[in-house]
Amino acid sequence: MKPNFLYWHWITTACALLLFGCANDDTDEPTGDAHIEPGEVVITELMPNIQSSATDWIELYNTTETAIDLQGCTLSDNGSDRFTINRTLEIEPGKYAVLASASDRGVDTPPALIDPAWVFSDDQFQLEAAGPDQVVLTCGGVAIDRVEYAEYSPGPATGTRGWQLDPNAIDSLLNDDESNWCYTPLPVLSTEYVYHTDSVASPGVDNPACNVLPFVYFDQKDVVLEGIDLVATLQIAELELATENATSMLTIWAIRDQIVTPEVAQRINDLYLLHIDAIYKADVTDGYDWNFGVWHFAWAISNLFRNGQDEVKTRLQDAYNHALERPDTLERFRLVAIDHVRGNRIIMGDIHELGRGFAQAHIVVPGNPAYLQSFDDYLNRQKPDLVD
Repeated sequence: MKPNFLYWHWITTACALLLFGCANDDTDEPTGDAHIEPGEVVITELMPNIQSSATDWIELYNTTETAIDLQGCTLSDNGSDRFTINRTLEIEPGKYAVLASASDRGVDTPPALIDPAWVFSDDQFQLEAAGPDQVVLTCGGVAIDRVEYAEYSPGPATGTRGWQLDPNAIDSLLNDDESNWCYTPLPVLSTEYVYHTDSVASPGVDNPACNVLPFVYFDQKDVVLEGIDLVATLQIAELELATENATSMLTIWAIRDQIVTPEVAQRINDLYLLHIDAIYKADVTDGYDWNFGVWHFAWAISNLFRNGQDEVKTRLQDAYNHALERPDTLERFRLVAIDHVRGNRIIMGDIHELGRGFAQAHIVVPGNPAYLQSFDDYLNRQKPDLVD
């Protein structure tokens, strides 16, 4: 069975008596197609059903300044799946409507999934998770909006993660560009978009920005530092790790995307195994606790291993095997740590301004004025109690 991108209706009195709600009857004749122009309603988020017990849904957004009634409109895919909205379904201006396969009453379920605007049957409409597929909203014989996607593959952190339009691209033309879509960002500072323990999406509310981080890369050639002195940088890493605080591993994290020799890889492997247990016991440092430290240490080892040549992988194997399991030990950051350590893509770069500033103050790159020039340069910049 294809995973569903499904749609809901307000639960009627009869449906409310049922445990899981009921689909709207698609047999009634529509009273007439709504007079809606292309782009006035935009598809803004999708959630396929890759588990038989999960709920599928699609989110629609009214871009106009007046209410829009979708009665008579249809949703279809690139095959034979379709359903018609045969009763009043009004979307207020600047608001969303979620159409889904059932009413979802799980833990911390968003209101838009508890009481979806329209409920449809998975016998009527489903979308392939493997793709390629599409969702088409048609009203009065006119395609109002269409979204195509290649594949739904949210990664190992969670199988239920919204495929969403960036909030700065809510437009029927901009949402044709796949680069304006992303999986709902995993929680770091807030769990606002988390429900059911590990489902991550924003049904019925504004989507979070797809990427607000300026220094994220997926190609190693974009992050390699020419002329880096890894021997001197590891001296800094060793000195920092000896403090055994919650951020002491960040020098290793800062060089996680660099090309390392087998000898450097062996030293990093040994440093990780020597210090990882101490990170779990570390006191809070500048607001960062052991969860942050374990996450970043495991992330560093994963990147070094996955980017490394065969001999580098051999030298890092013990640390990598251990690092793979670290996300599951976390009390916070578990989902994002799984994505960074075991995800389909290697997340590289300094990530944000704080990360870049730290890297420049802890990596030795002689001749590059943005970075340290030597180990002594690092010592001269530190507080006396760190180097005594």
